[in-house]
Amino acid sequence: IWYVNEIHNITWVRTGSIANVKLEYSTDSGSTFSNVIISTTDASVQSYSWTIPDAIGNQLRVKITDTSNATVTDSSDGDFEIKGILQLTSPNGGEVWVVGESHNITWQRTGSIANVRLDYSTDGGTSYPNEITASTDASTGSYSWTIPDSIGTSLNVKVSDASDNSVYDTSDANFEIKGSLTLTSPVGGESWVVNSSYPITWTKTGTISTVELRYSKNGGTSYDYVITASTPGSDLSYSWTIPDEISSTVKVKITNNDDSSVYSVSNSNFKIVGSLHLTAPNGGEEWIVGTTQSITWTVNGSIANVRLDYSIDSGANYDNLIVASTSAGGGTYSWAIPNAVHKTIRVKVSDASDPSVYDTSDADFTIMPGFAITSPNGGEVWTVDSSEDITWNTTGDCSNVKLEYSVNGGSDYTVIIASTANTETYAWTVPDDISTTCKIRISDVDNPTAIDVTDGLFKIRGALSLTSPNGGESWDVSSTHDVTWTRTGSISSVKLEYSTDSGSTYPNLIIASTDASALSYSWTIPDNLSNHIRVKITDTSDSTVYDTSDADFTIKGHLTLNTPNGGEDWVVGTSENITWTRFGSIANVKLEYSTNSGATYPNLIIAATDASTQSYTWAIPDAIGTGLRVKVTDVDNALVYDTSDADFSIKGALQISSPNGTEIWYVNEIHNITWVRTGSIANVKLEYSTDSGSTFSNVIIST
Repeated sequence: IWYVNEIHNITWVRTGSIANVKLEYSTDSGSTFSNVIISTTDASVQSYSWTIPDAIGNQLRVKITDTSNATVTDSSDGDFEIKGILQLTSPNGGEVWVVGESHNITWQRTGSIANVRLDYSTDGGTSYPNEITASTDASTGSYSWTIPDSIGTSLNVKVSDASDNSVYDTSDANFEIKGSLTLTSPVGGESWVVNSSYPITWTKTGTISTVELRYSKNGGTSYDYVITASTPGSDLSYSWTIPDEISSTVKVKITNNDDSSVYSVSNSNFKIVGSLHLTAPNGGEEWIVGTTQSITWTVNGSIANVRLDYSIDSGANYDNLIVASTSAGGGTYSWAIPNAVHKTIRVKVSDASDPSVYDTSDADFTIMPGFAITSPNGGEVWTVDSSEDITWNTTGDCSNVKLEYSVNGGSDYTVIIASTANTETYAWTVPDDISTTCKIRISDVDNPTAIDVTDGLFKIRGALSLTSPNGGESWDVSSTHDVTWTRTGSISSVKLEYSTDSGSTYPNLIIASTDASALSYSWTIPDNLSNHIRVKITDTSDSTVYDTSDADFTIKGHLTLNTPNGGEDWVVGTSENITWTRFGSIANVKLEYSTNSGATYPNLIIAATDASTQSYTWAIPDAIGTGLRVKVTDVDNALVYDTSDADFSIKGALQISSPNGTEIWYVNEIHNITWVRTGSIANVKLEYSTDSGSTFSNVIIST
């Protein structure tokens, strides 16, 4: 059995001096010798070194022939065999191949072996019971072998000619098949949170019974921390509750407990991180610029410090720093709310040393301007139709405000102005909405929940202005006069009172309630004489709303002179009754008379006499005249008087004493006509009658 490319000597015995021979070979047991080995070679050498050709077969024969005489020849007595050669190049010992991997079994072929068979041994080559492939093209020199689950250290591969199993080769030494572990999670880049559970997952090839899991905090330099010493390898997953071992250079290692060389680690570092849960603000809050609010959070894991930022765009960006670092363990931070007026605010709390660990507000909250109404803020009294300044202070940006008022303590509000520039003052013409329980409310036009309300109640009240009597009037008892006023606001009813002490007190009721809208009340003047009268008008619903006469006026009695009232003829020396009617409790009257038709009253009758008697007996003075008038005057009020409506007369009296009847006087006798004069009559006229006084047509003397 000669092998292709081997060198073997063809030998012969020469008889005679044959010079050269030709060598040929047959592949058909000598039927034909169509294959020249060499056309001529020195016959005397009796040997030829032949490189075996690729003429694989078992019917080979060689023929030698004298080149000068073809009849001188010989051939092999029987068939010999040429075989190919197979040399296994891989695996050839020492390799470590992993179950499930693909590895090339390689060989070198010498000769045109058509196909090879591949088998493997698990007992160091003692036997090859395990077929890899029954036949594969030998010319390729390679076969891709998916490594079977035949874990061991005594593996050999055998390559053999598929048609001649005597032609083979095996691994020169043992190689190894191992199982494999591939960690699929964590593989690097993950952030796993303390006290949370995460699955460590892996894939395996081959039969691996149990695995150990460990972790490293130093990027895999060492794996000092046991996760579990043993867990079934076939589970392919292990639920790991993350310990409080915060680090950014964590790796996990999984190891076959039966073969520590079979392991897998995270491809790159992952993190064990704490977690933060922002509890406030978490959405919906309305925080006012300038106030202090608590940002609160809970901490999981040993996070030392946190950073706080806020967003004004619903969390798209957190560009605004609250604090770069504050203790995480406290779980709270007092935040002075900045002037960042928006409805789309969110807060972010993050690990100060690891910004990837954070939580944010679940939803938007609002930072809104703050208002502090300074006027009215409780206790003010503002009058209908007056112009009053509503004033306030603002914290934070606000362009326009809405102003409203309430007259029921804030149960509902009426708009003052829907939008006005935020100048912090507004001139308000107070409406006719009288109430003691008023409030003002201010709000941001762009955010109606940004409001302030007066701290206390203020009052809107009407106003009353007494127009009559307002000072200087003089009104007679029992006369009727209108008390008049103006009203501001819808005051429904008023009370009227009067004072007799210039307004120090108002103990005297005129009327408890009368229609305020009438603006007038007809008052029958009482008998309460005084020069210090004032009237007070008061809102019956609000005693603070009132007005009084600006100055004193007078209630006076009234005197009506009855007699003499014109036309009387009163005689000097007689007694006549001066009579009057008194209205009001006038105590005393003075009586005077005039002799010039009332132009002056220089003549005292009596300085004071009881007015209530309404009569005085007057002894008629010698004030003869026809222009007499009498004046009756209230002693206490010279303005209260009356006079005779027209002139009366005071006459002297003449009484003829002779002749006075029964006398008989004779013509041409001289007799004295005598008389008695009462009053300062200067001259008299004397006449006589002849018809018993029916007529006095006869003048005695004219003066």
